[in-house]
Amino acid sequence: GTLISQRSEIRNILCTSIISLIETCQTDDQKIELGRFAKNFLPILFNIFLTEPKPEDPSQKPIIDCIGSYLSICPQDTLHLFFEKILAKSREEVMTDHVKKLFWNS
Repeated sequence: GTLISQRSEIRNILCTSIISLIETCQTDDQKIELGRFAKNFLPILFNIFLTEPKPEDPSQKPIIDCIGSYLSICPQDTLHLFFEKILAKSREEVMTDHVKKLFWNS
């Protein structure tokens, strides 16, 4: 999680690796084990996604794809909590133009 947050130059490689790891899960036990980490990774990934990218930042597509992969295997309670936080964030009065664009102009 720390590397994804702090090292934008390798962020896409890390996200793509996480996606590959999730996609190679062959059993429910493997998915459950990886899904346990969703509560740690989803907030990090979501915060990166909501932060307006700098011109030198890599594409956000791997971040979006990684969020989707984690959402596909995370426990239901984590999914509901994450959804509630996203919903609350989208209703905040003080949103940056970047966040408004993400939520309302998609």
